[in-house]
Amino acid sequence: MSVQERVLSRNDLYRLLEFIEFCRVARHEDDVVTALNRLDAIIPFQASIVGALRVSGSVLEQTTRTFSLGFSPEYLSTYSKQEYAKIDPVFARGLNSLAPYSWAEAVASHTRPETSGKVQALLHLSEDYGLKRGIAYASRPTKQSKEASYICLETGRETISDAHSEALRFALPHLHDLVQRACSGDQEEAIPSLSVRELDVLNWLKEGKTAWEIGMILAVSERTVKFHITNCYTKLEVSNRAQAIARAMRLNLI
Repeated sequence: MSVQERVLSRNDLYRLLEFIEFCRVARHEDDVVTALNRLDAIIPFQASIVGALRVSGSVLEQTTRTFSLGFSPEYLSTYSKQEYAKIDPVFARGLNSLAPYSWAEAVASHTRPETSGKVQALLHLSEDYGLKRGIAYASRPTKQSKEASYICLETGRETISDAHSEALRFALPHLHDLVQRACSGDQEEAIPSLSVRELDVLNWLKEGKTAWEIGMILAVSERTVKFHITNCYTKLEVSNRAQAIARAMRLNLI
């Protein structure tokens, strides 16, 4: 069986569920690093960074929150002073990608000639600190929030399998919620009011059902289900299914 065909082992699936539960109840900044350590037990990496970026349209503005594990403090300091987050192709790729992607794919997709010089300087800096190969994934900003969350893993010589990429897709929304909660201090989060039918739809989404399947179960049209899903996204201030499930679980709505 090739690397790309492998699925998560039963132990890794248990670890992923434990990781999600930890992110759901944790709320302090130290917990973010603990979560990254837990993720390392599922997805092999040498260093990691997770945080949020402020976005204007399709333009990266600034890094608003950052937590790292294993990245050199000197590298992070230089990265911040040079404002590399604004031109980093790894982050930029995330705004247009629905799945995890490699650093190499992100660099290859860079199409902004006006920033190519600074991108090359960033690549040289990263190579100087041994950061050559990795995988990343980002969520898109919503209408209610201009922030996009991201996770970036330096994997060394490890090959990331399809199963690890899928695990990353499940992990990021929960990790993002933890980052947001940890940085908001003790501010109490408002719980959105969802209708009974919206909660029904969310519960079936959690079970992995498609909009068509949910329509069959609830005896309504697929269009009606999609209408309820859109309302859920708006009320929960999220942009996709994984984020909606993660936030609804954390707020004990489902």
